[in-house]
Amino acid sequence: MKKSIFIALAMLSMSVFAQSINVYNGYVHSYNYRAIPNVQTLFFFDLESGQGYVDINVIESDFDRMDMDFYCDMGDCTGYRNNIGRDYDFGRDRDRIYVLLDTRTRIEGLSVADGILKYSDSEKTTICGDVGRTRFFRRVKLNLNGNCTLQTKLKNNKLDVRLKIK
Repeated sequence: MKKSIFIALAMLSMSVFAQSINVYNGYVHSYNYRAIPNVQTLFFFDLESGQGYVDINVIESDFDRMDMDFYCDMGDCTGYRNNIGRDYDFGRDRDRIYVLLDTRTRIEGLSVADGILKYSDSEKTTICGDVGRTRFFRRVKLNLNGNCTLQTKLKNNKLDVRLKIK
């Protein structure tokens, strides 16, 4: 009994301190029922305007084996042959890549000021990370500290992207 009360109290305290913001909620229509879409979400920021965005990319690759047929030659079923009649070279299979979704969504309250990425709402301000530079090419990059994370869920062609704030 004490253990279940402790677990319930721990779950309640976690839910009080974590905040979730809906970034994107919609349907992504797949071209092929066999292919598994790849979902990539990234933080993006504009240093000139100071606005924070989320880039959402959904890509699906379709492995092309449509022109292959199993063949038997004189009772010897040994391999695959393409529609021209030559033996099929498995190293030359083609992937077709379909971009199902490519969007950039602006998040209200996510901003960059003085090299710090922060999320502000009416209750509190959370520091999500800072802006730095790469060592070799000196390109601008974002160093996240784990307070702000993007959570994606794709199920039955329905995509749900949420911003979790600790």
